[in-house]
Amino acid sequence: MIAVLSEVSYNVADVTGICVRKRAEFCHEVAMKRTFVALAVVFAAVSPASADDARDPVTAYLAQATPDPVDAAVFFNRGIRHHNEGNPDLALEDFDGAIRLDPGYAAAYYNRGFVYFGKGELELAIADYTEAIRLNPGDSAAYNNRGIARRNQGNLDLAVEDYTQAIRIDPGNTFAYNNRGRAYYDGGSFDLAIADYDRAIALDSRYAFAYNNRGNAQRALGNLDLAIVDYDMAIRFGPSYANAYYNRGIAQGEKGNRDLAVADYTRAITLVPHFTDAYINRGNVHFHEGDFDLAIADYEAALLIDPDNVNAARNLELARRERDNPFAENGILD
Repeated sequence: MIAVLSEVSYNVADVTGICVRKRAEFCHEVAMKRTFVALAVVFAAVSPASADDARDPVTAYLAQATPDPVDAAVFFNRGIRHHNEGNPDLALEDFDGAIRLDPGYAAAYYNRGFVYFGKGELELAIADYTEAIRLNPGDSAAYNNRGIARRNQGNLDLAVEDYTQAIRIDPGNTFAYNNRGRAYYDGGSFDLAIADYDRAIALDSRYAFAYNNRGNAQRALGNLDLAIVDYDMAIRFGPSYANAYYNRGIAQGEKGNRDLAVADYTRAITLVPHFTDAYINRGNVHFHEGDFDLAIADYEAALLIDPDNVNAARNLELARRERDNPFAENGILD
C-alpha cells in the first residue's frame, strides 16, 4: 500500500479542527481587538481607610451607600481591573452594574462585548457591540470587533460590511484593513485580501500580522517566493511570532527546502512548546527524508500534547511501519 501522510490545517483565529489534506495549510492572525476603553474617571471622594482596611478605593466606595447613577464609572473601572486580572465573570458583573446605572454607557457595552467574545459567547458579544454602535455610531473599533465576531461565526459578508464601515469612519484603522483582508481570504478573494494587507502595511510598515497574512494569500496564489518574503518581514518585526515561522516552514517545504522547513518548525516549537501542528509537520518532513526515528519522535511529542490527535496517531503508525519494514521503498509497503 502507499503511505499517505495526514497533513494538518492550523488556524489561530478560528481554532478550527484538524482536517486531512494533501498539503499542510497554514495559520492566520486576526489583529487584536481594541484595548479596553479606560475612560479618564475621577473617583468619588472616599474616606481614608483605616490601617487595617486593605480594600482598594473602589471596593471601599462600593461598600458605602448605593452609588449614584453618575458613578457608573466606578463599576466600569473596576470591571476593567477584573478583566486585566483574568477574572472575566467578575468583569461582566461590573459592566452589568455600570449599564444598570447608566443604560446609555456605550463604552460599558463595548467592554462587555469584548469580555463575551473572549468567553466564546459570540451572539452576546455581537448584541453588545451592536448596542455600543447604536449609542455611538462613530465608533470604528466597535464595528471592527463586531466584524471579528461575525467572521468567527462564518458570516463573511456581514463581517466585510462591518470592517468597511470601520474604515469609512477611520481610514487609518489598520486592524480593520487586516481583518477585512482576512475575511476576503476566507471567501477565496485572494487579490482583494492582498490589496487590504497592502493598505494595512502602508499605514503601519511594522505590522507583522499583515505581513504574515499577506504571505498566506500569496501562497494561496502559488507565489511561494513572495510569501516567504512576507513571512521574513513578519519575523523581522515580530521575532517571537511563532506562526510566521510555522507558515514560512510550510512554504519552504513546498519549495523543496526541507532543511529550512525543519529549522522554521523547530523555531516555532521553541517559541511555543505545545505547538502540536508544528511537531506533526516537522515529523512529516523527516518522514519524507526517510528519517523515521525523528518522525516518530515528533509524532509522539504531538500526541503527548494532544492524545486524541488523529493525524499524529495515523502518521505515527505509518512511520513505525516504514521503519520496521526492511522492504519499504519510496513509501511503498508490502
